[in-house]
Amino acid sequence: MSRMLGGYELIADLGWGGIGVVHAGRRSGGAGLRKRVAVEVLGGALMAEPERLRRYLAEVGRAAEVEHPNVLQVFEVGEAEGCSFVVQEFVDGCLLERLLAALSHAKKRLPAALAARVLADASAGLAAAHDLGLVHGDLAADRVLLGYATGQAKVTGFGAVAARPVAPRQGSPEARMGCSAPECFEGAAPDARTDVFALGAILYRASLGRAPFSGPTDAAVMHAVLKGDPAVPSRLDPTYPPDLERVVLRALARDPASRPASVAEFGGELERFLETARASHAGVRAVLQTVFPVTDPERAQLASQLDLASGPAASAQVSPRAAPLGSPAAAPLAALRTPPPVAAPPRARRVTESRMPAMASSPPSAPAAPQALAPKPATPPVTVTPPRRNPSPASDHHDLWAELDRLEREFPPGDS
Repeated sequence: MSRMLGGYELIADLGWGGIGVVHAGRRSGGAGLRKRVAVEVLGGALMAEPERLRRYLAEVGRAAEVEHPNVLQVFEVGEAEGCSFVVQEFVDGCLLERLLAALSHAKKRLPAALAARVLADASAGLAAAHDLGLVHGDLAADRVLLGYATGQAKVTGFGAVAARPVAPRQGSPEARMGCSAPECFEGAAPDARTDVFALGAILYRASLGRAPFSGPTDAAVMHAVLKGDPAVPSRLDPTYPPDLERVVLRALARDPASRPASVAEFGGELERFLETARASHAGVRAVLQTVFPVTDPERAQLASQLDLASGPAASAQVSPRAAPLGSPAAAPLAALRTPPPVAAPPRARRVTESRMPAMASSPPSAPAAPQALAPKPATPPVTVTPPRRNPSPASDHHDLWAELDRLEREFPPGDS
């Protein structure tokens, strides 16, 4: 049963968003108008810190002024029944962090050109925010949202840095700390070049399948960022594009003055690389729809709950009666604001280690980068057949990664 909060019907829990629990929701209006939204109910720890809460909501209010296709739009900041919430654009998709974790589990990674496409999108969105004087300061792969239908990236999470430390990051030390520029650990305030550094760190990880700075603890990652140098991409993968290598290493320079002066400059370098690279939003979409097919139980359940299908019949499928938060039928308010325990990285449901090709061992000084996916989108769209759950050894070549290889052979890339 759904719940009501401040005039919004909360239909499905989407998980912890870094500051609070995100719910897929809907607001109804006259003449049968219904608008899908994402509602983030702020965590109880942040609610207990009035000054941090004020600063965070002020930053979110500034983010609402940014209107760009590569920034997740903020519609409203509200308060009801003793809790604050942020209403944002709903996107049927997944965080880049979830995609990278799923690919890593399968010993795969994004092709470098597709990773560049994603980060070029993020750069464009951040440039629009910087034009309004809004620096992100907390950018990582879990702040980049990818749309299943479009393959387009949107930046989210503006203002999150103001909520620390009462709203800590989830995930591995690399995910939490590895995108922070060295000067941030030394007490400098975030600026345009700290966002450039974060974009470079995400691009490095997305295109190589490993973080530029790693370690078992936050302190170890911090030390690596302050004192270490990332491995040169072409030493990990001899096929890594030289032009992209120059872009990513420049962004990761320890000295801020050696980085691109703005995210617009960084994004421009990526766009110039993409002019000759075989990559497009359709390629990103093909990867997403293969790793997380529409038949995935989580996607299917959410589609059913939110009535994402079109047509009158679909509109009649889901029409839950909403219960006020204070009613016995609704979940307790505390449950809406409590972050989940840190769990193992999410992964694609239909990928199993037993069906993935074994990775050759490499010397510790130069670990091999995971094998890159090389999808090419279909025009017209092609339905990717999910692999069988229990294939025999003779049928291993029919798994979803072989399906991606087939797509590459049959269909050239095309812009979406």
